[in-house]
Amino acid sequence: MDGFERFAQGHLITLFSATNYCGTANNAGAILVLGRDLVVVPKLIHPIPPAITSPESSPERHVDDTWMQELNVQRPPTPTRGRPQGGNDRGSLAWI
Repeated sequence: MDGFERFAQGHLITLFSATNYCGTANNAGAILVLGRDLVVVPKLIHPIPPAITSPESSPERHVDDTWMQELNVQRPPTPTRGRPQGGNDRGSLAWI
């Protein structure tokens, strides 16, 4: 995913806020800008390429990145949420 994705005829927008996720994805992130007329506009945030001589490219950093990748592989995915239990208040955000 590069920054954002629209679903449900544009009524739902999923944002991905982390650029270059875990130093491996080279993806863009995004923010939503809300205009005065309440129009929602996604803006991409592109990752900055690492400098060749920076500490980011050091062998120690590579070990840290590898450790993070292994950690993410072992982590189970976030479970989806069901509808909230309780009242059926159609004015609540759960019904929007």
